[in-house]
Amino acid sequence: MGVLFIFIYTFSLYLYFFSIYISIYIIIGGLLPLTLSGSVMWVPMGWAIIGGLVASTILTLIVVPVLYVILSNE
Repeated sequence: MGVLFIFIYTFSLYLYFFSIYISIYIIIGGLLPLTLSGSVMWVPMGWAIIGGLVASTILTLIVVPVLYVILSNE
């Protein structure tokens, strides 16, 4: 089960890696003017959204599959 899962995971990363990261970079690029504007209200919200996007991307693409392989019994 572990070797098959690793093969499927690497193949899906090969297929979807570019589209996921391009989407994240476009969203972050769109939020940077809002974040760097210096406004008291928009700057923390922009950083929170950017941090959430980065954290969720890392968790989804790296941490969850690694934990699945480690914790699976088969």
